[in-house]
Amino acid sequence: MSKPLRILIVEDTEKDTLILLDELKRSGYEPTYERVDTPAAMQAALEEQTWDVVMSDYALPHFSAPAALTMLKERGLDTPFLIVSGAAGEEVVAAAMNAGAHDFIWVGDLVRLIPAMERELRAARGRAARRLVEAALRETESKYRTLVGQIPAGMHIMALAEDGGALTVSVNPQFERMLGFSLAEWMADPDLWRRQLHPDDRERVLAEAACLYTPGAEPFVSEYRMLTREGGVMWLRDETVVVRDHAGQPQFLQSIRLDITARKRAEAELHTASEKLENWVKELEQHNREITLLNELGTQLHTCLTVEEAYTAIADYAQLLFPAEAGALHAMSASRTSLELVTAWGDFPQGGGYVFAPDECWGLRRGRMHVVEDPRFGQVCQHLGDSVSTSCLCVPLMAQGEALGLLHLQKRVYPAGPRAHTAREPLTESKQRLALTVAELIALALANLKLRETLRIQSSRDSLTNLFNRRYLEETLERELRRADRKERPLGIILLDLDDFERFNDAFGHDAGDALLREAGRFLQKHIRGEDVAGRYNGEEFLLILPEASREVSQQRAEKLQEAFTQLTLEHRGQSLKSVTVSAGVAVFPEHGATVQAILQAAETALYRAKEEAPRSAARVPALRPDTNGDGESEAFSAEAEGEAAKPREALTQLTVGALSLNYQTFELTVDGKMVSPTPVEYELLRFLMSHAGKAFVAERLLQEVWHYPPGTGSPELVRAHIKNLRSKVEPNPRHPIYLKTIGRFGYTIALAANQRPA
Repeated sequence: MSKPLRILIVEDTEKDTLILLDELKRSGYEPTYERVDTPAAMQAALEEQTWDVVMSDYALPHFSAPAALTMLKERGLDTPFLIVSGAAGEEVVAAAMNAGAHDFIWVGDLVRLIPAMERELRAARGRAARRLVEAALRETESKYRTLVGQIPAGMHIMALAEDGGALTVSVNPQFERMLGFSLAEWMADPDLWRRQLHPDDRERVLAEAACLYTPGAEPFVSEYRMLTREGGVMWLRDETVVVRDHAGQPQFLQSIRLDITARKRAEAELHTASEKLENWVKELEQHNREITLLNELGTQLHTCLTVEEAYTAIADYAQLLFPAEAGALHAMSASRTSLELVTAWGDFPQGGGYVFAPDECWGLRRGRMHVVEDPRFGQVCQHLGDSVSTSCLCVPLMAQGEALGLLHLQKRVYPAGPRAHTAREPLTESKQRLALTVAELIALALANLKLRETLRIQSSRDSLTNLFNRRYLEETLERELRRADRKERPLGIILLDLDDFERFNDAFGHDAGDALLREAGRFLQKHIRGEDVAGRYNGEEFLLILPEASREVSQQRAEKLQEAFTQLTLEHRGQSLKSVTVSAGVAVFPEHGATVQAILQAAETALYRAKEEAPRSAARVPALRPDTNGDGESEAFSAEAEGEAAKPREALTQLTVGALSLNYQTFELTVDGKMVSPTPVEYELLRFLMSHAGKAFVAERLLQEVWHYPPGTGSPELVRAHIKNLRSKVEPNPRHPIYLKTIGRFGYTIALAANQRPA
C-alpha cells in the first residue's frame, strides 16, 4: 500500500525532479509535489498548503537552498529540509547544515535519500508532539498561575535542601499580602517562616511539622498564629503536603494557608458569650437557691418561739447561704452598751470579738453596711482585732430605726488546695446584697420575737409586781399537777394574803399600797426556789407553786415566809411605813384534791380559816389535814368539790385525742383499736403532745418540757429519732403521717381535727 507524501521540490530542471520522484515511488510513496525555482514561487507554494518535506538543489539560476531554508524559517515552519545536490564542497555542506538543513544528500548517493527523509519525518513528528505538550503545559501553567493568583489563600512552596533546610521557591500574591513579606524576602531568608511563628505556638507547630518527613505521614494540618511585618498577630490554618520524587524522596513542601483570624475572633467572642451565658445561668440558679433558702429561713424564724431558737435557725441557714464565708451574729444588750456573740458558723476565728462596744464597729457607727475588701488597707473594725485576714463586712440589724445586733461575714481562709487564692478576693456584690437581705430578714424576725416576748410577758406578768398573773398561774398549776401525777410526786401551793391591806391603803394612800405590793413582789422573788413559781393571784393575794413539796415542806415554807415578811420595811416618800403581816393557806396534791379547782379551793379554805383562827398580826397556817370525809379530802371543802374531784380522777386514767387513746395505768396506746406499747421515753413525749393536741412544739421546747433538759442543751436529732420511732408505731404510713405531724424542720404536733378537744 502506497504512502501519501506531500513534497515541495526546489529545482530548476524537470529531469532532476523526476529522478527524485522515481526514488520515492520505488520506496512505496505516492508523492504529491510542486516544483519551484524562484523565491516567489516558493512563497506561493508555502502559502497554499502544508508540506511534509522540502527537497532542494543547492544552487539554481535564480534561487538557492540557503535562500529557501531562510524563507522556511522566517515562516516558523519546522518542515524537514533536505539538500540534494552534486555540485557542492564540504565547506558548503557544513555551512548548509549549520544554517538549519536537516541533511545533505549527494546526487550520486540517492540510496540515503529515503532513510534520511523518513528519519527527519519522524523527528519532525516528535518535535511537533513536544511542541503540543509544551503548549499544553504552558497553558496549564498559565491556568494554574491564574487560579493560584485568584484563590483566597496563601500558597507557599519550599524546596527541601540536602542539609534538611527548606528554601522558598514560590509564594502567591495573597501570601505576600497576608504577612507583608515579598517573594524576594521569602526566598532570601530560609528561616523567615520559623521566625515569624508566634512565640506561644512555635514549639508546638515545629514539633507537629517535623512529622511530615516520616514515610507515609499524613499531611500537616494545624492552626497557629504568625506575626506580620507590622507586628500584628494573624491566625492561619496550614495544610502542608510533601511532594516526593519517583523514588519516594521528599523534594518540596507545598502549603496552603488560610487567614482564619476573623473566625478565631468570632470563636473567641462566641466562647466569651457562652461563658457569660453560663455564668448568668449559674447566677440565676444560685439566686433561685438563695430565694428558696431565704423563704425557708423566713418560715423557720416565723415559727420560732424564742430568740435562742432563732439564733440556731440563723446559724443553720447562714452556712447554706454563705458556704464560702465564715460569719457571726451579735446581739445588742438590753442596756445598749455592748454586743455579744450569740452564734457563729464557718470556722469563725476565735479572736473575732465575743463582747464589744457598739462604737467598735464601723457598720454600727455609720448605720449601714461596712465592707473591707482588703484588711491590709481598709478600715477594719476594732472588734475584729487581728483575727481577720480576708475581705469582710459588717451589717447592722436595723428594725424601726433601732440597732438590734450585727451580722458579720468574712471570706474563709483556705491555706492550701485549689481555693487557696481566694483569701484576698473581695466579697462579691451579689454576696453583699444577699447579706443585706439576710440582715433585714433577721432584724425583722428578732424584732417580732422581742415584740412577741414583750406581749407574752405583758400577758403573763402583773405589771405592778412583775410577778406572774392569775391566768399564767392557773395554766402552770395545771401543767405541774399533771407532771406531779405522772411522776407520783406531791405538789404544794401556798396562798398568801396581805392582812389589813384596805386599812393600809386608807391610812397611807393608794401610792403606798402600790409600793407595798411591788415590795411584796420583790420579796417573794428573793425567797423562792428556782423551780418555784410565784404570782399575784388576786388583788393583795399571792400564789406560790412548789413542785415536789410535801405537806411538811409546804407548811415550813409558809411559816418561814410569814416570819420573814414581818421583818419587811417599807420606805415611801421619805417615811417608814407600818409593817404588815401576811396570812397563808396551804394545800398539797394529791391530799387535798386532784384538780386545779380542788387544790385552789382547799388553799383558799385554809387561808380563810387562818385569818379566822389567829390574830391578823400573827396569822398562822391551820392544820393541813383536818377530819376527812373518808376520801382523803377536808370536810371544809369536800361538799363543794365532791363532784369535781371525783370526775377528773377518772379522766386522768386515760387521755383520748381523735383515734389515739393513751392509758395512764397500763402505759398503752390504742390507735383505731390497735394496741401499741411505747417505751417510757416515748410515753412521756406522746403524753405531752396529746395533752397539748393542736399545738406545735419545737424540739428544744420538748427537750425542756418533757425530759427537763436545761435550755441550750440536748440535740434536736434526739427528738427527731423518738418522733420517728413513734411514727413507726402510731402511723399507718409513717411517710405520710396523719396523727403525729412535723411543722418546719423541728416542730412537732398531734393533729387535732376541727371542733375536737383532748378527752
